[in-house]
Amino acid sequence: LNSVVLNLYLLRLGYEADGIGLINAVGTAAFALACVPIGRLTRRIGLVKVMRGGMLLLMFSAMLAPLTGWAPAAARTGLFMVASVLTQLGQACIMVPGAPYMAALTKPDLRAHAFSLQSVSFAIFGFVGSMVGGLLPSLLGGDAVRTEAWPFQLTLFASPLFLAAGAFNQRTMREPEDEPEAPAPGSAHTTIPVRNPDGRMLIGLILFFGLIDFLVLVGVGW
Repeated sequence: LNSVVLNLYLLRLGYEADGIGLINAVGTAAFALACVPIGRLTRRIGLVKVMRGGMLLLMFSAMLAPLTGWAPAAARTGLFMVASVLTQLGQACIMVPGAPYMAALTKPDLRAHAFSLQSVSFAIFGFVGSMVGGLLPSLLGGDAVRTEAWPFQLTLFASPLFLAAGAFNQRTMREPEDEPEAPAPGSAHTTIPVRNPDGRMLIGLILFFGLIDFLVLVGVGW
């Protein structure tokens, strides 16, 4: 919901494409810089605590973004950047521990199915969120959606409500007690042998997947 509505909200507030791109880029940079420290943090305090902290960051940033529309014009850009950074930090706190958490809770022969279902859920709920974000401003504001910012601002206030439901659901999450199980001998589960990567290999992998992500994001214009 936020990814669709926030950019439209910024447009209605008078931001040009370069200003909107800067606000989004600051958050993306924060995400990239935070992933490694967050990975280390999960080892210290646990996967679940980091994910719960990420949800709190998302809720706070989701409230800050629409409230910033009432701030003085001179302070808006800075506050929108803060909201963008907090949003991406919250997402990193959920995404970084998310994979090892799921791996710890699933058996080796079921992991491929679990991760594929997770990807399907991301796509489905991303589609639903985009649809809600596209329809709510018109339903709430009518013709005002063509010229005014308040229908988008009002829609953004719905985001913390959805996040609060997610935070409520996190109450049932418990820290995994055991390490992920090793595949049983003779099982159908297959692994790809990978030697311990050195620094050059890691940099190469980062650049390779980074280039793919760059081309995809440029292609879809997000």
